Amino acid sequence: MHYGLKSLVAITISLASLNMNAQEPPQPASQVKAITAIGKDIAALKTKFPQLAEFSVSRDVQSRKLLIEYDYHTHESRDAGGISALLPNPNRDGVWFRIDFHDPASTLQIHTQPIVPPYCFEDKKFFFLILEGKRTNPLENALWTIFLRHGVKLCPGAKVEVQH
Repeated sequence: MHYGLKSLVAITISLASLNMNAQEPPQPASQVKAITAIGKDIAALKTKFPQLAEFSVSRDVQSRKLLIEYDYHTHESRDAGGISALLPNPNRDGVWFRIDFHDPASTLQIHTQPIVPPYCFEDKKFFFLILEGKRTNPLENALWTIFLRHGVKLCPGAKVEVQH
């Protein structure tokens, strides 16, 4: 068959709109509830951590995607390459973090970082990465307390090396 330029543009637009209208696959209710509960617990930390001042469960928790992503007082990275070049970098009083439950077979660059310990939630891999400004009340330990309370744990058979 021979298609003219107009036909190819129309087919491309139709395929793109089908893709844009595609629904996220339904996630298990327990995982949606857990990521939402984690978000609510993070919001409750605002009084202790000023860098969470603008955290919003309705905006920063994408429960259907099993994702929480937040940035406060950040700027574009000045790095030329690697994953750090793609992430918002915090100012001295800022923070950026991403939390998600994802398919263990994910090949997204952010999910393949060697510095991320092997934690899981149910049948999903758990991902957490945080960049904190030098003048913030460190948030990472408080977040880990929340994650563990909601059932995040080392993946079966995983080992974490302790740095001495």
